[in-house]
Amino acid sequence: MLHMKTASIRTVQHSLAKVLLWIEAGERVTITKRNKAVAEIRPLEKRPSKIKCPDFQRQLRATFAHPIKGISNAELISEMRGER
Repeated sequence: MLHMKTASIRTVQHSLAKVLLWIEAGERVTITKRNKAVAEIRPLEKRPSKIKCPDFQRQLRATFAHPIKGISNAELISEMRGER
């Protein structure tokens, strides 16, 4: 683990970019107010870069393996309307 950095509230307010560079480098930063630690900022844990999406097409094929037989909805509506 890298050495933990310390920054006062004033430093964070005026030099946030510098503090963020420390955090991006993997440092934990302790924030102090009047020389007393009040908070700690740490980098986020690494997350997998690729998210696996569910295979909806495969699920549909498994659920509805056999196509529905009969007339389509369009044909049914056309029959109900008649010769309009």
